[in-house]
Amino acid sequence: MNTKKFDIRVLNSSKDKSIKQILIENRRIQDVEKFFNPDMMYLHDVGSVSGIFESAKLVLEHIRLGSKIFIHGDYDVDGICSTAILWSFLYRYHKANVVPIIPDRFVDGYGLSENTVQKMIDGGASLIITVDCGVKDVEIISKYSSKVDFIITDHHKMIQADLLDQYKESEVIKIGQNLIPSKAKAVVHPKLYNTDLEICGAFVAWDLCRAINELKPGVDMDQYLDLVALATVCDLMPIVGDNRIIVKKGLEQCRKTTNAGIRAICEVAKINLEEIDVYHLAFVIGPIINASGRIENAMVALRLLCTLDLVAAKSLAIKLNNLNKIRQGLTLKYFREAEMKLHQDQNKVKFVYGDDWPEGIVGLIASRIAEKYRCPAIVGSLKKGQVKASARSLEGIDILELIRRSSSYLIKFGGHALAAGLMIDEKKIEPFLDNVNKEFEKLNYKIDENQQILVDTELKLDDVDFKLFEDVSQFAPFGYGNPQPQFLVRNIPKPTEYQKMGENHFKTKLHYSTPLDILGFDLIEDLEMAGEVLDLVFTLEKNQKAEGKRLVLKLKALQTACN
Repeated sequence: MNTKKFDIRVLNSSKDKSIKQILIENRRIQDVEKFFNPDMMYLHDVGSVSGIFESAKLVLEHIRLGSKIFIHGDYDVDGICSTAILWSFLYRYHKANVVPIIPDRFVDGYGLSENTVQKMIDGGASLIITVDCGVKDVEIISKYSSKVDFIITDHHKMIQADLLDQYKESEVIKIGQNLIPSKAKAVVHPKLYNTDLEICGAFVAWDLCRAINELKPGVDMDQYLDLVALATVCDLMPIVGDNRIIVKKGLEQCRKTTNAGIRAICEVAKINLEEIDVYHLAFVIGPIINASGRIENAMVALRLLCTLDLVAAKSLAIKLNNLNKIRQGLTLKYFREAEMKLHQDQNKVKFVYGDDWPEGIVGLIASRIAEKYRCPAIVGSLKKGQVKASARSLEGIDILELIRRSSSYLIKFGGHALAAGLMIDEKKIEPFLDNVNKEFEKLNYKIDENQQILVDTELKLDDVDFKLFEDVSQFAPFGYGNPQPQFLVRNIPKPTEYQKMGENHFKTKLHYSTPLDILGFDLIEDLEMAGEVLDLVFTLEKNQKAEGKRLVLKLKALQTACN
């Protein structure tokens, strides 16, 4: 019999409150009206974002002069969507002479580089607008600012003011606790003055378009909400506040989208547009778009999101879908290699790398290690004595801060609290990793080795009905920062009949007040080894394809009943 036990924590055990009230309390929702009625009128004032109207005026002036404008993006979903939004807006509605460029992950790396900037200048650039990058590229901006104007739009963490002595006085401006490039004509960053505004790069780029549209109106800005929502979800922005509004409205836009690329991906991936949800953005569409930058060049994905040609879109979508399948195979192969290298590694923060590992998948491997081993993970590719690495962390452990505190060992670094990137000489990895783990202890970070599972409340299976589903659905869209509600039911007889799916999945049915379908992904071994009475943790969904529609309990964990 399986003795595996989870540490299940019930957030709210109240017996006299409605499910809706319990979920409101668990999520600490204060503005209930705004939460359940996410309207565009509640979005932040576009003028509250630093440098936005200054940038908008400069862009319009360059368009008036007939200047050649380059948009410099990034090779992930956020950077690609950012570039597509700004290019489409300026080219289609303002007839700008504008060219998009996405750096090559394997040649140029992240952000502005000597290669990409020189290429744009050689191409006749008068104005370079960065999207989803650039705020830390002070040296390159300073070097080339006499040849071209720079507008920086970004949302990544800025250079901290305590690093001021590492830069020339002429290169940076100190604003509060941050340093920004002084030679840029404008810096558009949501957190420069507004510390509560946690939005992605595509949202910032869309804000710039909104500001231009206020100065020179006439464009329906809602047409881009599908791309803003896609980037918000894939860049793991918290689905609260402004992001909740954007994802809610963006999903509505997805269901009626005119974007040929989104429609083509949905056709190839067999997604019903009318049923598209956060899951499809995060785990189907996002990975397909990301595959181009991970395996080849992200310009393929950018062309897909920008084209108006349905035939071309279908061809590009098929290519990206095939690249994604290649990516899946490579990820599994190198994850297994990484696990072998990690054998007996006792560090709280793990660092593993290999000779010429595909740079485009090291972040995915880091995510798998972080999830499986319940620890921050750094995974890199070694080439010519240097390692390019991606880091992933767990909620509550700021991996970027750990890296920043050890940055003296690095060539460069950047990112977020949960995901970051770095470059380091191989010979410095050992002292770097030693220091990162010392800083981990200093910050009193704790790793939940018992895999605690949080559930909103405990239910009886007779409580699970379509009324419960409708109450839970009001809290959608779900995602990071607004997790799908999880429930616990105890003392359920183990099903005697079930159908295996694949290697480690199963499905079965239960018959209570409402007929229920049960899905267990990666849980077949747990089921077969468990006792005769079970405790189940699940989320609630609806099977749209079943005759008469049925409720689905998607199991997150199961174990032998505790009592």
